[in-house]
Amino acid sequence: MEIGLDLREQLRSIEQVKRRSLMIAALEVLAVALFSIAAGYYLVRRLKHIRRVLGQVNNGEYSQRLSDSQLDEVSEVASEIDRLAERVAWEKGNNERRIAELEELNGLLQKRLAERRHNR
Repeated sequence: MEIGLDLREQLRSIEQVKRRSLMIAALEVLAVALFSIAAGYYLVRRLKHIRRVLGQVNNGEYSQRLSDSQLDEVSEVASEIDRLAERVAWEKGNNERRIAELEELNGLLQKRLAERRHNR
């Protein structure tokens, strides 16, 4: 006569729970990895677009805009870059107008100086 409990069934159940838990954990890690890859790809694609537009602005194409409609930090940076490009374009136009005015005034001054020299 044996006295005691047969724990084999409970041990099998515990092993089965362990295997299921490991499987669930592995699936969770895989899901997180896939999500991270997708998010990283999306972010890198947006950053490449920003870099491309910045290169165009740097080459004097001030009309280029990012127009990022997302509501995150990257779109905030894109919006600031758009404003910066607008400001640079305005400053460049303003400087060109001032230079043209100064050249015109310089021409008038040269003309008056020549007239004064001629009248002496």
